[in-house]
Order: sequence, then structure tokens, then C-alpha cells
Amino acid sequence: MKKIIKYCSVWLLVLFFTFSINLFAQPGYLKQYDRIPMKVQLFGSQFLNDSSVVHRPYLFNKIKDMGADIVVCENVVDSNAYSDYDLVYSAGLKLMPFQQSGIDYIAKYAEASYTVWEAERTPLENGKATLTRDTVNTYEDVINGRTCIVTEPESPSGLILWGPGYAQRKTYYFDGDTIEYTAQYQMKLDYNPYYTEEYPKLEDNETVVCTLQVTASKFEIVGGQWQITQVHVVDSMILKAMDFERYGGWNNFEIEYSLENLIDEGLQADFSKSLLKEGIAPVSNVIRFIEFKIIWNQINFAQLYVDKIILSDVKGKRLLTNDVQEAIINMSNNTTLNWSPDFDNTVVSWYLKDEPNFIDNQEPIRIINNLIKGAAGSTGRQAYLTIAGSFNGTYSGSNLGAEPLNVIEESLKRNKMEGTHLNFYLYDYPWNDDHSTYK
Repeated sequence: MKKIIKYCSVWLLVLFFTFSINLFAQPGYLKQYDRIPMKVQLFGSQFLNDSSVVHRPYLFNKIKDMGADIVVCENVVDSNAYSDYDLVYSAGLKLMPFQQSGIDYIAKYAEASYTVWEAERTPLENGKATLTRDTVNTYEDVINGRTCIVTEPESPSGLILWGPGYAQRKTYYFDGDTIEYTAQYQMKLDYNPYYTEEYPKLEDNETVVCTLQVTASKFEIVGGQWQITQVHVVDSMILKAMDFERYGGWNNFEIEYSLENLIDEGLQADFSKSLLKEGIAPVSNVIRFIEFKIIWNQINFAQLYVDKIILSDVKGKRLLTNDVQEAIINMSNNTTLNWSPDFDNTVVSWYLKDEPNFIDNQEPIRIINNLIKGAAGSTGRQAYLTIAGSFNGTYSGSNLGAEPLNVIEESLKRNKMEGTHLNFYLYDYPWNDDHSTYK
């Protein structure tokens, strides 16, 4: 949630700051305190324009006088005597910058998408959102260290892998550009050892092996139970035997898709259980229930092996490159910013994206945090994470897919952060659908 400060009076600012106090766990930089420090968020501080610049030292000093220890500032600059950095330092405050423009690698790549979905299921230490397999017509196997699922010999046609059933955004938060996703299916085709005839060649073989799909679903309560009532195929790919290079060789098959044309409200995220239940529209920028699927087409001469599905976007792929990782390191340790004086004792953390609750954001956050920590040395500097608790602590209201999972638990299992800032609002908890309003 974006908070904007309007410069009306010192007392309004102080009131805002007071209600921005939050508690969080003990990452490294907090161990210097013998108490719980107070952090205040100056979201909108960049709107204090030149006409009010003379008042800014007074404001930062009053923030310090009221007992604050740390401030979050948006788009910090260090270009003149009244710059954000200089004023924070002069007031004796610590700083968490939230850079959304200029040198902005940390926040920019915190909204990247990158998730590895293991076909056999997600390891519990990494989260509960997972793919699901047909346990009757597939089994697990380990091939040269790769755990995968395998179709049973001569198993019938049908859906053999699906999930996780989770939300994805249509556009990025910062620049509004359409997110171009890639779902990479890692699979191989190998001999069925029980096949008694000569194995056909794969070259020019038109036999359909399987269909890959990315889908979005509608669902509703039917007979007291949540049920999927309509499936929309976002994109798909039909694989034939000739698409596999050779028997026993692993192949990567990619479906590239975006969600910008999905305008049906039934497919959009429903975050309506808020302060007033009625009259709140679905969130048009979020598609609620995305699944990756493999539909097997029965063939007797071969078995299909599935290792994983890797979901990424352009930013997620770039984040894995040396150039981007080096840029994040150089930003985090002040090599490219050159803020002074006393950067190491002033900048205690880097603010990521505000409330990056989507599952696909969590692996990029883990990577960014590790880069910052690795470059921080003895300062204990790391990334700063905020999570919205949501209306009942879960991703949404159904018991299907990833929707009933706890947002905070799932996020921390995936991003491995030591602590988080919880934006948990005073809703009527736990949520009860029989209530007509929330107070």
C-alpha cells in the first residue's frame, strides 16, 4: 500500500510517523540496539519541494526528537546541502532508502518473477504451494541426481501434472509495463522397457506425446464446496515425438505468455474481504488462479519424464546475470551512489518493493538479500521486507491451490529473510463470510 505525505504541518507529519511504528525480527543491523527501535516511513518525502526546503532540517530534527531511530525515504538524493541523505545524517537518524528511479536496481528487481516448481512437489522447507501429480499413473524416480516424475508404462491419456493455482500480476508495479512470463518445462522421453516391438525413431515422428498448458480458472461454491467451474487456456503447446532430440535426452520447452488480455472478472483476484465487503471490485491487474499443466497422450513405446517447471519473466532472467548482480552489489555498498559522509553507519538497510506478496517475487528477493548481505561486511546491512497480512492471513478465500496458504509463512519460507515488517490491518479476524460488513 502506498502512503503519501502531504506537507500541511509538522503535527500532521508527526501523527503519521507515530502510527507507522512497526516491530520486526532481529536481522543483523538491529543487534546494535538494546531495545526495539522505532522506524518511520516518509513515503512521499520527495514532494517536499524547493519552496519548503528551508523547513526540511527542522522536520528531520523533530522526527529524531520524538524518539525515532530509522527513517524510510523514497528516491533519496545527495546533490546539495539540503539533500535527504545529508539531513538524515545530520539529524542523527539511520536510513532505509527506497529508490524507485535513477540507480534503482534493488527495488526494480525485487518485483522480478522467478520460481522453480519441482514436478515431485515443493520441499516443505521452501513452501507449501506446489505442483500436484497423478499418483496413479506416474511415479517418482531419481535420474543422475535429478528427482522427477515418470509416466507408468502404457499409462492412459490424461492430466498428469497441474498446479500450483496461484496469483500473477499483469503489469509491473513501478513502470506499468506488461509482464512477459516464460514457463519452461524440463522433460525427456525415454524407452518403455516393456515395449516388445522395435522402437520407432523420433526424427520426423508425428506421434503426439503430450500437451503443455498455462491456464487460469474460475471457481465458486457448489453444494457447499469450492469447485472449478471454468478453465481458460492462456497458452498451450502440443509436443510430438520429433520435438524430443533423442531418447533419454533432457529438453527444455518454453511457453511465453502474458495476462494482459484476460479481462473476465471471474478470472481476476478477489481481495474484497476488507473493511467493507460489498461494493469492492475484483483486482483487474491480478489473475487469481494460474496453473501449469501437462496432459499425457498415451503412447506405448516411451515414458515421459518431468523434472521441473521454471517460471520467470524478463527481470527474473536478468537478475541471474553477472551484470545485474554486480550492479546490485555496487549500489548496496555505495560504489555507484557515493553517498557521504559515513555511509556504512547511516544506511542500515535497503527497502525493497512495497508489499511484494506474490509467490513469484520471493526467490528474487532471496537473491537480492543475499547479494546485499554478502557486500555488507560487518555492517549487517540487508534488504528490508514488508508483507501485507491480507484479510484472513491467506492468499485468498478458497481452499483450492495456493489460496488457503498463509501469506507470511509462505513468503518467509521462500525468501529466507530473517524478519519482516507486517502490515496487518485491524480487520474482523478471522474472516466469516456470513458477516455483511466489517468493522
